[in-house]
Amino acid sequence: GQVTSVTAHVQTHVPQRWDEHGKPYEATADDAAYGIFQLAGGAVAQINSSWTVRVNRDELVEFQVDGTHGSAVAGLRNCRVQHRSAT
Repeated sequence: GQVTSVTAHVQTHVPQRWDEHGKPYEATADDAAYGIFQLAGGAVAQINSSWTVRVNRDELVEFQVDGTHGSAVAGLRNCRVQHRSAT
């Protein structure tokens, strides 16, 4: 459905960072962004993006969709689905 409402927020979770020589400096840019979108059909979509997330996990980016018939989580290499009867 069409987007009817948007809420957004940016945040600096790591206010002090280190350059390539190990010298600390104060952050001048936000390192995370959050968005919530309400859709005309009643669905809610949420997006979280952060540069402070550790990447030692299965995927660098993942998308999760939850609906009345089940859920799916998709990344760059894998997609997992779960039917509602398995919850």
